[in-house]
Amino acid sequence: MDFQVMTLDQAYLTSEDFNQEVYTKTQYFSEELRRIIENLKIHWISSAATRHINNLIDEYNRNNIYFSELNKASKCLQNYFVTLQTCRARMSDNKKVGTKTKNKFDFDLIELVDTTDQYYFDDAMQQDYNDLEELYNQYTKFAETVDTNFEEIFSNWKEGRGRKEFLKFREDSTYTSKKLLNNLLEVKETLQEALINCQSLGHL
Repeated sequence: MDFQVMTLDQAYLTSEDFNQEVYTKTQYFSEELRRIIENLKIHWISSAATRHINNLIDEYNRNNIYFSELNKASKCLQNYFVTLQTCRARMSDNKKVGTKTKNKFDFDLIELVDTTDQYYFDDAMQQDYNDLEELYNQYTKFAETVDTNFEEIFSNWKEGRGRKEFLKFREDSTYTSKKLLNNLLEVKETLQEALINCQSLGHL
């Protein structure tokens, strides 16, 4: 048997929702993290700040590479089920066929900040940290949603060409997502320590 899907139309609907969720959320996370980084460049200037901001830039770049791959996978899943629906429509009276997606995740990498001898802190740095913490919390929930959606899709899609490859991607995706979240958490905690130090020294 070339493929086996318990409920093809449901598989399509799940993959369509999944693809839209991935595309919308990853675009938001990318743009929001970039905004936070650009604000930190203005509000926190020192040799130590350069190091910490560059760590955050590294995470931004790594996340966007992962987001790009995740978008490709979710797009392929949706279009795969549309292809199956098209084949079914040719061979049966069920003519229901979904729409293929053209969603594409675009991003630009951020260059690292050059070291500096300047020393400057702004009160707005606290808001930058708050924004980063909120983004981290949203990203954590998104990672859980991605895993749940993958589970729903593969519990419906029992076998077929490409299934093993997508399962492998799911395993890699879960590992990568956890690693990126851990890295982002470390950067967030480092920024929090820097804030505490600045406050204790009377800079904020």
